[in-house]
Amino acid sequence: MKLKYLSFLLLFPLATIAQTNHLQGLAVDKQAFAQENDLLSIAFDLVLDQVDVQSAQMIYITPLLSSSQGAKEIALEPLLIVGSKRAKVLDRRRSLKGDLGLGLVPQQIVKRTNRSAQRVSYRAIIPYEEWMRKSSLTLLANVTGCASCEEG
Repeated sequence: MKLKYLSFLLLFPLATIAQTNHLQGLAVDKQAFAQENDLLSIAFDLVLDQVDVQSAQMIYITPLLSSSQGAKEIALEPLLIVGSKRAKVLDRRRSLKGDLGLGLVPQQIVKRTNRSAQRVSYRAIIPYEEWMRKSSLTLLANVTGCASCEEG
């Protein structure tokens, strides 16, 4: 299992940190953050054009909203990006058992088509708290593969 981070500040331009290996080409576009009454709306597009996902791999991408001092944080619903074989396994499991058997339930499951243009739109609305005013949003990526490969 490998963890990767992609960070950007809420309400500020994109700043990426520590993108390596398969996530090297991951980009964030069309960021929108809005507070209305007691709700915070978070929206962005993930651009996967340069990301290669091996056929048995899964990449959980979890947006993590953190206070400026790091004292408070909220993990939002994850996205799941999968290779072609993993997509078939998940479809088969859902058909036979009614669930994915993953533990975390992703907001979306996206089958990656390598070497092609692909975007994923992410939208979340959460209750607003005052600490979120100067918070940052980090994308935590958890990469897993098959049992016999280096990702686990």
